[in-house]
Amino acid sequence: MRRKKAKIIAVSLCLTFLLSSCEKEAGEQKIVVGAKDFTENKILGELYALALEDAGFEVERKFGISDLDIHEELREGRIDVYPEYTETALLWRLGEEPSTDFDKVYQTIKNGYERLYHLEVLEYSNVNYQKGIGIRTETAVEYGIWTISQLQANADQFVFGMTPEWIEQQEELASLEQVYGNFEFQEIKNIESDRRYEELQDQEVDCIPVYAADTQLKEEEFTLLEDDQNFWIPNFIFPVMKSDLAKEEQDAVDAINEISSMLKQEEIIILNEGADGDEEGYKNVAQTYYYYKKK
Repeated sequence: MRRKKAKIIAVSLCLTFLLSSCEKEAGEQKIVVGAKDFTENKILGELYALALEDAGFEVERKFGISDLDIHEELREGRIDVYPEYTETALLWRLGEEPSTDFDKVYQTIKNGYERLYHLEVLEYSNVNYQKGIGIRTETAVEYGIWTISQLQANADQFVFGMTPEWIEQQEELASLEQVYGNFEFQEIKNIESDRRYEELQDQEVDCIPVYAADTQLKEEEFTLLEDDQNFWIPNFIFPVMKSDLAKEEQDAVDAINEISSMLKQEEIIILNEGADGDEEGYKNVAQTYYYYKKK
């Protein structure tokens, strides 16, 4: 009888150990995907999450993190992966000098993130979200302004709309002036990023910070000025992941790299356009795009 009880206890202990081990293993499979607080980054984050779920991982989404906070969220382990941009990584995370040699930029970021932050830079996409300055097309025609140099020479006739990102990232206008010379704007007006095109359209401002992939630049009403002095570096999207996760979970790395390889510039513009104006729109467009591509 005693032997039987001892055997039952031993079996119970073994089962308890096995179950706790399984729970631990399942818990280790959960990956927290982060995203910044704007539409495109949330779309990318959702695409990463869908790919990871398809690869068999449990996924938690943590979207809407500010650009200033998301890097620390990853370093401190509150998220495991998120979409980043090469310009932000090179200039603001690493403090390196700008370069138009993209292969050099990417390698500098990859090496720097591993050495300084113990983070893994995965494969970049072919989507270039390069910064620039936008102007109303009618203004460009009236004043003959098609380049940033021409804008600088006539800056005293225009009101510039300054967005929070330009202020936060060590005053981007000051950096621009080191290359192009001082912009003696008639006025610099602080505006919200998500209203910058409305401000431009309503002639509250005359020129604004933009991104090459902005959906509004597809319209004839707005023009992207040529960066004729090559101030802005190529700004490609890449996933950044905790190094230990990247080393332990090759399936997770492969799943996210597949997203980078499938993305195309013109598709991102369409996705942004489809999601704008709807708080949860990024989920719908990301899911539709993902499952269409996976057919």
